[in-house]
This record gives sequence, C-alpha cells and structure tokens, in this order.
Amino acid sequence: MAVAAKHVEYEADPSRLRAVADELLRPRFDLEASSRLILKDHWKSASPEERRRFVAAFHGFLLDSYADALLHFRKDTVTILPGEALAGDSTARVRTSMKLRDGSLYQVDYAMRRGADGWKIVDVIAEGVSYVRTYRTDFGAEIRANGLDSLIQRLEGKGVPGKEPRSP
Repeated sequence: MAVAAKHVEYEADPSRLRAVADELLRPRFDLEASSRLILKDHWKSASPEERRRFVAAFHGFLLDSYADALLHFRKDTVTILPGEALAGDSTARVRTSMKLRDGSLYQVDYAMRRGADGWKIVDVIAEGVSYVRTYRTDFGAEIRANGLDSLIQRLEGKGVPGKEPRSP
C-alpha cells in the first residue's frame, strides 16, 4: 500500500497524509448520501448552501478523524467475509474482519449503495455501531441546541482554538 511505503514521511507531515487519505477514500464514499442520512429531517430544511457546506465540512471531519488510521492499516490483517446482496439489488453490505495487534478480531461492515457512479459506501458499521446513527444522534442534539450553522462551523474548524479552518 502507498501509505505503508511512506509511513515516516506521512507521520512527519500530516497534511500530506490527509491529502492521500482524501485521494484514496473520496471515490469510494457517497458523502452526500451519508450526509442526508445523518442530518435526516435537518437535511430537508437546510438550504442548498448549508447542504453543500455540511457535506464538505463532514468530509474534512472524517479525514481529520480517520487519516491517521491509514498509517497503521495493514491489508494482510483484513479478511473480506461473505456479503449480503442479491443480483439486481441497489444496496449491499460488505463484511470484513480485522485482526488487531493483540490477535483479537474487529468487525467492520460497509453499507453500500449502487448509483450512477457504481458502488459507494454510505455507512460504516464498526462492531455493530453505525457511524450514520452515531453522528445523527450527536449532530442532531447539537443542531437542536445551537443550530445547523453552528455545527457546520465547528466541523469546518472555525472558532476552535488551535485548529486551522478548512475552506469549504
């Protein structure tokens, strides 16, 4: 894997790691579909600009959260298990099992949807916990308390001490 070969370089320069993570992950995820599922009713009431900003900010948030995991990823520790899809289906679940350093297994499933651009990930379910449901609960509470714009600004990094804002 490209990341493993440049482990030291990416560890020293997180912005380069983030760029590689973006290049590897963006084509595989349907961020707009995930965002619609996460915001649910808030998506319907959001303006087109708020939707665009949320998708971009959420994508940046995911990169910030998960890019470092690529430094420790080893494809020889992942086993793809039998999936759940029937011919003609537009949704599928790809099941994987990851062997951790202590030898235990960690299950990560990917909820996929087939669209015009092929199969894309719309949800990641780690050990039975859906990131869509988790973020819907967390973000929903934040939106009810402070509004959608406040959540978007937080995800963009605006007003967060020690964090450079990202451009949408």
